[in-house]
Amino acid sequence: MVASAPSMPAAPMQSVHWFPRPKKPNPGHEILSSALKAAVGIGVGALFYARGHLALAGVAAGLAIVFFLVSLSAAGRAALAKVLGFVGEWAGRIVGTVLLGSIFVLVLTPVRFVRRLAGADDLHMRGHKERSFWLPCDSEEHKRKYAGAMFATEAPAESGGRRGVLVLVALVALVVASEVGLRIQGHGHPLTYFSHTRAGYFPAPGQTTTWRGAHLATNKFGMRAPDRDPTKAKGTLRILALTTDGGLLVDQDDLYARIAEKKLAERGGGRPVEVWNTDVEGWGTASAKGFVEAFGTFDADVVVITVTPGALSRPKQSVLFTGFAPSQRPPRLALEEELLRVLWEYRAERTVNDASYWEILRSEGIAACAKLSGMLRDRGAEAMFVVVPSGEASEKAANEELRAAVEGARGRVHAMPDAFAEKGMDRETKAITKEGHAALGEAMASLLAGDSVKVQAWMNGPRP
Repeated sequence: MVASAPSMPAAPMQSVHWFPRPKKPNPGHEILSSALKAAVGIGVGALFYARGHLALAGVAAGLAIVFFLVSLSAAGRAALAKVLGFVGEWAGRIVGTVLLGSIFVLVLTPVRFVRRLAGADDLHMRGHKERSFWLPCDSEEHKRKYAGAMFATEAPAESGGRRGVLVLVALVALVVASEVGLRIQGHGHPLTYFSHTRAGYFPAPGQTTTWRGAHLATNKFGMRAPDRDPTKAKGTLRILALTTDGGLLVDQDDLYARIAEKKLAERGGGRPVEVWNTDVEGWGTASAKGFVEAFGTFDADVVVITVTPGALSRPKQSVLFTGFAPSQRPPRLALEEELLRVLWEYRAERTVNDASYWEILRSEGIAACAKLSGMLRDRGAEAMFVVVPSGEASEKAANEELRAAVEGARGRVHAMPDAFAEKGMDRETKAITKEGHAALGEAMASLLAGDSVKVQAWMNGPRP
């Protein structure tokens, strides 16, 4: 009997790493990736804010900030991945069921029915001439091309030093998306302005543009009025309207001056009438006075100064201290235009002035109105001030001071009703809306017809 050899213990099985294990991501790269994703969310929120959707802007920016804060820790990233995975899975199930079911019922079934009627037989199940179900084999080149694309045959190489390129691409994409979004909203072609020593600033002449859906145009004098002969024709009533609200979101034909002109023409029974209007956004009464000092009254019979909220305390300043686009170097991008406005608003919010500063400016604005009233009287024009109320107590007191100062200089002051502030003005920007311009135009025509000696003489004069 042959003795058997002692048995050797079996060697334990060893795992074979067929593919290299991926390295753990660098925490810095994870934070950078989260920051980029949060930046995209904030960019989307900025687009919503630019379009006036404040609620959507807050939600988008808030989610982006929360996403970034949670991503700062490994546990937060894991929890966020689990939540997003759960949401993505169920969103995929719901969308896939609805979308694929709709495609199958609405697309594939009708196509299959039409193909059946057309005699298509892709599987060769209905053919009677074929002697076999065997089909010619595909070419080797075709098989290598398409079969090789179905499988990952090599481990992916690690990316080296290209994260900066990804960051740059993400920033460029964000800038392009912001520019496109602002263009869709109507930015990119604003009205441009130039500085003036007497008036401070006003729109450059000869412009025609569409900005945020509103048609804007200026004549050869920089007014938002039609081009007309400076020499007034005989028998023509001419009104010069100096307005401290530009109506930048109001079409040219919907400005109160155009409406007042139509109403006065109706009252005049066909007699010629012209209403010239400046309509400069952000003007103060000191700028209106400087405009008359520089260019005169254009032989106007009546000059109407519309005093909007805050106009009495606005100093005369150049384009440099506003958020408007300069005519010498207009913005080439909508982002550049928006940057000018944002920087101006930021600077205005950061500049804090005490109450005495605004009181001094307000008193100077009221004094400018009194001087302007006397200046117009000396040049043979009637002066009429129309005050647009804001509903604030400080504005009411200033308007009473304005009335006393102007009437002392033989001018007249009329105030729109307090309800105008609620219906005719934008609550955020304090600008006169399209409805406000309509109401102001009708009110101005009525005031001129009932209170102006020259307008009444024109209405009672001979017809052409």
